[in-house]
Amino acid sequence: MRPPLNRRGEAGTTLVELLVGLALFGLIAMTSLAALQGGGRLWHGGRARAEAIQRIEAVHGTLRRLLEDIANLADAGQDTVAFAGGATQLAWVGRAPSAAMPAGLYALHLTLQDDRLVFGWRAFDAAQPLADQPPEDSVTVLDGIAGATLTFFGDNAWQARWVERPRLPRLLRLDVAPSGSAAWRWPPLVVAIGPPLDGA
Repeated sequence: MRPPLNRRGEAGTTLVELLVGLALFGLIAMTSLAALQGGGRLWHGGRARAEAIQRIEAVHGTLRRLLEDIANLADAGQDTVAFAGGATQLAWVGRAPSAAMPAGLYALHLTLQDDRLVFGWRAFDAAQPLADQPPEDSVTVLDGIAGATLTFFGDNAWQARWVERPRLPRLLRLDVAPSGSAAWRWPPLVVAIGPPLDGA
């Protein structure tokens, strides 16, 4: 049979139990705090990704609507269509980009500038070539870009440029690469534009 402890022994045992309890409480508190911080980072990261996805979907939808509505017009004084596309810039004629703007045709521009995709516009003057109608107003539609490339399908092939042609391309594709710090990814945007082309 275990002999009874004296008061000093009881006090020592109680002190040891208290210290063990405090150590366990501290460990539990530290573990809980780390879990809360990790959960907070995951929540904020998930929210940022969701917002980025919504933004990309909005940009996709807006650009698709504008590009599907390209006007098939002859360029002033030229035997070519009023449309010019290169790897990082595009100019075309279309309706007002916003319902809040006056109705009519506009000279529209999409350009990669540094790390931004910029959309510009001005009221279209049918008496002037499209090349002589740079944008008067512009807005950044997407930033954090490492690179962007436009390609055009017509005459049975994808082409890097569509300039001074007698007709519109059949398809247009926009690929965008985000910068390393961007929270979004860009699915390729492929848009059917213009009337059907023979053999395209």
